[in-house]
This record gives sequence, C-alpha cells and structure tokens, in this order.
Amino acid sequence: SPSPRPGQTLVRLLEDGVEVTTSSMIVNGVVSLPYSIPTGRSSVDLEIVLEPLKGQGVGYETDNNLTFEFDTVAPAMISMDVEQFDHRDISPRNEFNFKIADRPVLPSHAKVNMWRSWLDDANMDGLMDENEVFVKDLILPTDLTYLQADYTLEMDNSLAPAGSYFSAWLEIADPAGNSLANSGSYQEPLFNVQLRSDGAPSLGSNTNDWGLGGNAWIHPGESNIIEVSIWDSNGVSDISEINLALSGNTLDRIEIIWFSSNETCYSSEIYLDLESCQLIPLNSSDVFSPEGLFTVNFSLEWGFNPDVNQLRRPHLMLRDYNQSNNFDLSSLDWKFSGELLIERDELSLSTGGEVIEGLAEWITPRSDIGISGGINWYRSGKDVAQPLDLIFSISDNDVEIESVGGVFSGILISPLEPGIYALTGTIFDPPNGAIDKGPQTPFGWFIIDEVSPKIISVNSPVHNSIINEKDWEDLSFEIIISEDEQLDAQSLLLNWAIYPAGLGLNVDSVANGTRPLNILGGKSVGESIPCKAQLDLGAELSQELRSQNLELRIWVTGADKAGHEISKTFNDIDAPLSVWIIEQRIANYSFSTPQMTPSKDLHVNEQVDLSVWINNDGKAAGNAQLVLELVESNGARTRLDARVVYLEAGQNINYNHPWTPDRVGTMWIEFHVINGPSTLTASVHVDEAKSEGAFASVSEINPILLTIILLLSASLVGLIAYGLKGNDNSKGKFNPSKQTSAEKSLPSIADFAKTKKQNEDEVTAQEEYSGMHDGSSPGENPYE
Repeated sequence: SPSPRPGQTLVRLLEDGVEVTTSSMIVNGVVSLPYSIPTGRSSVDLEIVLEPLKGQGVGYETDNNLTFEFDTVAPAMISMDVEQFDHRDISPRNEFNFKIADRPVLPSHAKVNMWRSWLDDANMDGLMDENEVFVKDLILPTDLTYLQADYTLEMDNSLAPAGSYFSAWLEIADPAGNSLANSGSYQEPLFNVQLRSDGAPSLGSNTNDWGLGGNAWIHPGESNIIEVSIWDSNGVSDISEINLALSGNTLDRIEIIWFSSNETCYSSEIYLDLESCQLIPLNSSDVFSPEGLFTVNFSLEWGFNPDVNQLRRPHLMLRDYNQSNNFDLSSLDWKFSGELLIERDELSLSTGGEVIEGLAEWITPRSDIGISGGINWYRSGKDVAQPLDLIFSISDNDVEIESVGGVFSGILISPLEPGIYALTGTIFDPPNGAIDKGPQTPFGWFIIDEVSPKIISVNSPVHNSIINEKDWEDLSFEIIISEDEQLDAQSLLLNWAIYPAGLGLNVDSVANGTRPLNILGGKSVGESIPCKAQLDLGAELSQELRSQNLELRIWVTGADKAGHEISKTFNDIDAPLSVWIIEQRIANYSFSTPQMTPSKDLHVNEQVDLSVWINNDGKAAGNAQLVLELVESNGARTRLDARVVYLEAGQNINYNHPWTPDRVGTMWIEFHVINGPSTLTASVHVDEAKSEGAFASVSEINPILLTIILLLSASLVGLIAYGLKGNDNSKGKFNPSKQTSAEKSLPSIADFAKTKKQNEDEVTAQEEYSGMHDGSSPGENPYE
C-alpha cells in the first residue's frame, strides 16, 4: 500500500525504554534512524514506536521490540590433530579435525585454503602462488549451540606421489563476524603435511666438529657453538624433541633439551648458560628439508669442575612424533680448563715512546713504563675474550689494568730511588677456579739511573790546534765520556759545524752535520769510556771555502740507557766542546836570510846591494805586499821601497834593491810582508864619506849646515864692510847712492832671514818626500 508522506508519521527508537532518536522523514516508505551500539553490555532492548501526526490509526504486523545479545568472544582453536609440519600416509581418505570453541554460538562460516603440490602447482615451479590456492568448506558440527565442537577436513590424496605435500590455513568466523585468531595465512600456513611413510630420525651427512682444532678445549665464561647434523626422512620439521648431553659419559651430563612446540631449549645445569638454541633446515626453501643443523650457543660459568684430565663425550637423543634414536658423538669430545697465561713473548714494554728490547732496561726515576700485551688460555692458546683485571707491580708501585678481548694496555710509574727493580704481573681478584699459569720469574728488570753522562775530555785532535789539509780526509776524533750505569751507544752522535773564524757565535755555519760516535772496546759503562768518530772534512769543504779563514766546532749529543742526555755544559752549539782552526788554502810567505853587499866598511854615498829570497809555502798563489825599511839605532825608520810581489804556491823569488846610505851611524835593513812575516839584516855602521880634497871635505858636510855657515859668513863680511865704510864717512851723512858695488852685493838682515826660512821649508819637504826622519830620542817611533 502507499506509504505515508513525510511529516505524517513520527518514528521513535527506544533503547531499554529510553528514546534515543526520532524522525518524520519518510522516503519511499523508509525511515533512517542513526544508532550507535553500546559497549560493555551483554544485551540491549530496542523498540520502534509509530505516532500518527494526522489522526491516522497504527497497526504492527511484527513485533516492534526485540532483545539483542552481544557476541564479544571470537572463536578459539582448542586443538587440532595435525602439526605445523606433519606427515600422513597416502590414502583415499585422510581426516583432519580442528576443535573450535565459541559462545554464545559456534561459527557457521568455516573454510580451508590449501595448496597441493601435486594438483595446484599450475606453473610447475614447486612453490605456492596466490592464484593457485584452492578453497574448500570444512564439515560443520551438527549443533552450533555447543560450547565447542569438531570441524573436519576430509581429503583424498590417493593419487599424490610419495614425497608430495600440501599447505593449508583456516578461515573461520562466528555470526557476529568474529574471526578465528592464529588460523594461518598465505605467508605462514597453519599446517604443512607431507605424504610419506614415517621414518626414524638419525645423524646427518655433515661432520660434527667444534671447529677448535685437534684438541677441543672449552673455557669458562667463553661462548661456544656446537652444531650437530640431523636427518629425518619426513623432514627435520618432524623432530619433536632433542636431548643433547654435553658430557654424556659422566655423572654431570650437562643436558640441553629442545622442544619443537616452542622451539626453546632448557637445562638444569647451574654452571651452563644457554645463549641460543635452534634447529635450522639446510634448505630453507624446502618446506620439508630432510637435513638440518641443531645449533647451540652456550658457555660454562666459572666454578665448573676444573679437572683438566676429564675427557667429556656428548650424547644425542632425537625424537620425532612417533619414534626416537640415540647417538654418541665421539667427534665432539672435549675438555675443560680455567688456566690463564700472560705470555712474556707477547708482553710489550716501552718508555719514552721507545719499545724496550730484552729483559732489562735503564730508566730515570718516576718514568712512565708502558705495558701492553695479551692474556691467553693456557691449554688452547686462544685469546681470553671476557674482561679480566690484571695487576702489574714494580717495587711498591702498582697499576690495575683491564683486559678486554684478550688485550690490555696501561702505564706504570717507576720508583723514585735508584736501584734494580723487578716487574711482575698477575690476575687481580681472579674468578673462582681461575689458575694463573704465567711465568714465575719477573717479566723484566729496570735499573733506575739518576745521573747524566758527561764529557771528560777530547784527546784528539789537540785542542785549539790547526787541522792541516793533509789530515782532512780521515779526521779522527777521540772523546772520553763518563757514565755510571750504561750508555746508549745507538744515540751517541758527534755534531760538527764549520764557522768563519774569529766572528764569534752570532754567525751562520758554512757547513754542518753529524757523525756516529762509536764506543771503543765495547765498554759502555765507567768513568772513562773511549769513543771515536771519523769525519771526511775534505768532502765537506768546497774549493771556495778552502781559501777562507774557518774554524771547526764540535759537541756531543746522546743519552744513557735511562734516557739522561749527555750534559750540555760547555758541550752545545753555543758553547762548543772544542774548537780547531782549519788550515786555510792561502799564500804563506817566508824569507830567507837577507844578504847585504858589501856587508861591512860602509860609507855614506856608497851603494849597497840588498837581496832576499821570498818563499810562498802556502796552498795558494798570492800577492805579497813587500815593504823595505831602514832602521837606525835611535829608532828612526826610513822607507826605502814598497811593492807587490806575486808568487804561485811553492814559488820563491829573489828580491834585490840598491841602497845608498846618506848618513853616518849604526843601522840595519828590515824586510816586511804586510800582515805577514818579516826579517832583518845584521846591524851595520856607516862611516863618513871617503875624502877627495877640500871640496870632498866640504861635500861631506850636511847641506843644511853648509848653507847656514855660508849665510853667517856673508853676514859677517857685510858687517865688517859696513863698519869700515862708516869710519870713512863719519863726517858726513849716509848716502845710499854712494855705496860701492861690494857693499851693494851684501844681503840685508831681512834678506838673510827670508833665505833661511826658504831653506828650512825645502829641507822639511825633502825629508817628507824621502821618508827620512830624526827620532826625538833613541828607541822612539818617529811615525807617532
């Protein structure tokens, strides 16, 4: 019949008698009422009430109120008669039962999804694909009101070849839409069934081995892995229980039990620590891999029976879902040892960054001694992986070092007092049952030395001597060193440097280097240790340097075995140990005995021939600046000659010079090379010139004195003439015009003075030009 139009009827929804929503909107006879189902309740009463708005009548052809019960419980799997990996015989009828529980009613939707390797593998790849999955209904129980009941899967696998299998998972839900949990999926089927006759499990084809070499030693606190190869014709997934007794031949069997139901291991051994335990198929892509590895990762704790002579043999029991087998694993025999060893050969000691070689070393007080090495298991030689505390001692100084991964490193301080000290080491606070098998003797000895070595003397070359060029090629240095304990022979060096001579220390060296300083006789301790070094000085000096004035300076560096450096007091670059002048490749002049001809009965104005041989004994040619001087007994010097003479190396030249004495007296001749040698003749006496008549006597008079005498004589004659003339003219006045010619020829007093002054100036100029001077007194230098 036609439905009411909108607004003609009011529809009300009541929940437990309480109105929750209303509407008068009717569309094609349908009214929509939004409603949210309450939670936390077991049931609810819902009622629909119609109220006419236009005076109509109301009639209900069905109940307008109902009671709804809530289903909050999902179906649950109580049990099933098939394992996740199972096997069945080939048969036309195989039943698989699944006991399901639910309330208030059992599920009515029950299906199985399966893949059969012999029927559903469309692409023949041996793997299950989603489009190859087959869906089949389960057989439902007859009464769904029961709390639990069996759901059954029936299969005909009579045509399946032996070894084929199928995988399946369930799809079960109750009327409320609650699904069965853990019912499997495509990625992880609920069960996998192989169609093959049952077989007993056994050992696999792989060799069982610890992988520890010929002697398998297990040590406390160390992780160990044991792998046992297992085989089952129905696949290793058919194994339900494994019992591995690590010491099956003794009373303390150390059993490890594994169950397939939860894939977990258990053990009652208090000293056994199980880290992991699993059965791993060798072929992971094969659902029913027939072979697998039973792998156990474990460790035995400290306190386990430490008997190193006890040989332990593992025992294995395998059980599948129908039968079991037992095996002795003789290839996995093992022993237990808690013996530890700090190996001396692996211990490294160092000081000052240098590794100490040997069992003894010299060090300074309060030095850092670096200690590093490894700790091993005495029986197997393996590194001790677990952390252990070690203690090393030298005298009263101790250091605790932690060993991690079998290696350790630390620093120990040497004692302050001089002496000989032993270094020992052991395990600090060892675990229960630990045995230290380290050496009973000290790891090393240390000699504490607090005195630095010092230089006693330089024996060769002689101090401050000249090093001749003939000795350059193999110049040997001999040095004496004093050291109370032990010199470090490898550290001794002779340092040398060549500097310009006479310029002090604030100049750069022209050449420098080092040479090894070797200990003679192998004696490296004592108050007088001879040492020697060789230097090829000629190879270090260029031809240009050989002509320069140079000096060689040396100093010694090095240390004793304790690290004390050789004292630098007067033994450093700024305060050399010794200094030598290096022979200079320059001209070296010398004179022979000078000759004077004649050598006696010398007279003024008589020529004397002077000669001398000049020799160049040096290594190079040069220009000799020769000066010839006359030296009188009163110290007056007169330069007779000055010239430059060139001489090649090894050349000699005869120098000749004529000399004419010009004065009387005792004198000698000196030959000089400026900045070089000098020589002189024997003293000679020069007599007056030999007489040759009156004029000869006059000529011997000094010209100055002769001039003075002549001037005085002329003056006297003039005075006499003037006096005589005055007497003749005494009666009359003086008339210059009446002077006689003789009177006119006499010089006046002014003319005499002027003439004397000119003569003195000429004499002075002549003396300066000729180099002749009179000493103010005997022995004084007339040039000052």
